[in-house]
Amino acid sequence: IDFDNKYYPDSTTNWEPITAERRGLINLTRKFGKAENRRIVWLKTTITATQAKETQLNLGFSDEVWVFVNGRFLHVDKNLYGGPVMKQPDGRCSIENTSIKIPLAEGGNDLLIGIANSFYGWGVVARLNSLTGLAIEN
Repeated sequence: IDFDNKYYPDSTTNWEPITAERRGLINLTRKFGKAENRRIVWLKTTITATQAKETQLNLGFSDEVWVFVNGRFLHVDKNLYGGPVMKQPDGRCSIENTSIKIPLAEGGNDLLIGIANSFYGWGVVARLNSLTGLAIEN
């Protein structure tokens, strides 16, 4: 099963705060436990830019990820442990898994990241290359 718009959060979605752990890891295993079946969790934040700009986002994740900015689909990727599409290091979540350009408009920008998991541990870590002219809301 791959992504379908029916998985996208809507106005009825219940959001809860989550705190990053050491080195910025959002440890979804700690919050939701291991997966017996495939499931998706959504993370969101707002990035406020003083002017329109493009910035680089380094992203580590396990197992599958979908990135949206201001409701626009931006990126999809997979990092499946033991599979042909696993990223270095060996299909584990690492800030070096992928890097994408994020277009930001002046003012508030909604960053939405969907993470899917089908096998044991899962999480995400993200880092912008520069915070100059940016503010991130919890």
